[in-house]
Amino acid sequence: MAYEGLNTQRRLKEKNWDGGPIFECGQACSCDMQGCANRVTQQPIDVAMCIERTTKGWSAKACVLIQRGQFVAQYAGELITSAEAATRLAEIDAAPGPTCHALLAVREFLPSRQACLRLNIDATRIGNVARFFNHSCDGGNLELFVVRAHGAFVPHIALFARREILPGEELTFSYGPPSAGQTTPDNQTGSACTSKSARVSKMNLPRMHKNPQRCLCGTSACLGFMPNSPV
Repeated sequence: MAYEGLNTQRRLKEKNWDGGPIFECGQACSCDMQGCANRVTQQPIDVAMCIERTTKGWSAKACVLIQRGQFVAQYAGELITSAEAATRLAEIDAAPGPTCHALLAVREFLPSRQACLRLNIDATRIGNVARFFNHSCDGGNLELFVVRAHGAFVPHIALFARREILPGEELTFSYGPPSAGQTTPDNQTGSACTSKSARVSKMNLPRMHKNPQRCLCGTSACLGFMPNSPV
């Protein structure tokens, strides 16, 4: 069981904050969707959020108190191949004027750490509220996890509260390690290839500008530019 608590008060257990995947019940289990306490991320979003236009663009904010370990939302969108991800980013680069996207790539490293599985989720045209969760260089108040349901081949991506989040706070998470040439602060984890404990590496795929995209997170840990990983 990955969670503790009852009904909507279920929270991710502390032992699951090790960077590895979360294992939930699924279609191969004898339990049902409504009665099972181990299908938290498969339930509808239960956190009230609002979308606002800010100086950094569209942002999602909490409308209620969110407890540490509480499920906030899945990162939903089109599941595409890495080749398609590269094609879409090339089209964005070729488009005139300012453009943006919500393409997220997640690498799940196998226990041997010699290989990884990669998911490309594009929420630019089809997605949910998570597409409005902005980047924060200090790690943000949300943590991204790979969730595997028993019997399902393809995992899904879920975001949980890293700490208590107050009403009115913007919802943010780290899109990935710094771009090449940037310095990783002591309080941040670098690539999962070098991390001792992390088995999941978040990697966003921003536009491949010659000039890096400036970060507007506004935190004291801000590196000045958005993460920029190759496709």
